[in-house]
Parts: sequence; structure tokens; C-alpha cells
Amino acid sequence: MERVYAAEPVCKFFLRNGDESGSFFSLFMLGQSDIVFKAWTHLKNVILEGRDGFSSAYGMKLFEYIALDEPHGNLFNRAMSESSIIIMKNVLEVYKGFGDVNILVNVGGGLGTVLGLVTSKYPHIQGINFDLPHALAAQAHPYHGTVFFD
Repeated sequence: MERVYAAEPVCKFFLRNGDESGSFFSLFMLGQSDIVFKAWTHLKNVILEGRDGFSSAYGMKLFEYIALDEPHGNLFNRAMSESSIIIMKNVLEVYKGFGDVNILVNVGGGLGTVLGLVTSKYPHIQGINFDLPHALAAQAHPYHGTVFFD
């Protein structure tokens, strides 16, 4: 008998597909990065002092750090964008509450992926993506009906 090994269908979520199907690959890589791991080593500060682990580890908030560390910022943006595709495609299949919406503001919308998916399905919606300047400068996608503000 010959043994054959193959990836299970669930593995598709952990591949970088290079298309618009989404992936958890970058989110997984972000969670395994030295930067995030160092924040986890400050869990005691979170529990005993109520501080967030990232600020305890780096002396600044996560989004301040992302603005200064371009490679980590790019990984963070990819992780949020690629994982949002999988989640929002499922949400948009079952949630019908956007039909009566005319303007939708996404505060902290990053690359605009979520708004892009919503405005693609509901082209009558004007999407406003509001985020920090460095997040919007990171190759924000020009989605139909979406404008970007910092």
C-alpha cells in the first residue's frame, strides 16, 4: 500500500494565494513574530498593573510602533487585510443590513479592505475609511465608492 500525504481543505486558509480569496497566513506570521512574542512576555504587567503588553515591552502603543517599523507595519496591514477578506465574505453572505446604508465610515479601516468588500457588494454606499496617516499611506486600495481620511 502506498501512503499519500496531502493538505486538508482547511489548509487553504493558511496559504498565500496571491488572489482575493484571503488568508490567515500573514496573521499567523504576525502572531509568531519576535515583536509580538516580546509583548506576550509582559503578560504579568497586563494582569497586575492593567497595562497593555505591547506598551510594557516597547514603551509605546502598537500603532506608534507600526508607524516606525515599516516591515512590521506592512506585515500587520497584510494580516488585517487578508484575514478580513475571509471574515467579511462570510458576513456579507448572511448579513443584509447594509441595504439601507448610504454612508459607511470605518474608523481604523487600514488598507480599506472591509469597506472595499462592502461597497463592491453595495455600490450605492459611499465608504469613508478613517485611519492614521501611516496606515493610509501603506498602499491603500482605491476601492469604488471609498475615500480615505486621516
